Amino acid sequence: MVRSYDLVPNQDHAALIDGYGKATPFGTGSITMDTYATAARTSDGTLIMVYLPTIRRITVDMSKLRGTAAAHWYDPTTGNYIAVDASPFANTGTREFTQPGKNHDNDEDWVLVLETN
Repeated sequence: MVRSYDLVPNQDHAALIDGYGKATPFGTGSITMDTYATAARTSDGTLIMVYLPTIRRITVDMSKLRGTAAAHWYDPTTGNYIAVDASPFANTGTREFTQPGKNHDNDEDWVLVLETN
C-alpha cells in the first residue's frame, strides 16, 4: 500500500516530461485558469500518478517505473477507474496519454495511475 509520504513530487519533470500545462502564480488569478498537471511517483518505481485538471495529451517517461505497468484513469467525481487501452505497458521509452473525455460530472479532470505489480 502506498502512503502519501511515499510519493515524490515531479518537480524536476522526470516522470511527466511533457504536457504539464501552466500553473497560475499564487494570488494572481482564479484557480479555474490553472492547467498545471500535478504528478508524483514513488522512489521505488512502483507508481506514478498524474492529476490533470484539463483535457490534453501528456508524455510520461516509462523508464521511471520498475516494471511493466497497468494504466488506469481515475474519475475523481465517482471514484471509479477506467483501464487505458493496450495496458499494461513496458517500462521503456516514453508514452503519450490523453484523458477519455469529460468525467461523470462533465468536468475535465482525471488522474492517470500507472502501477507495477
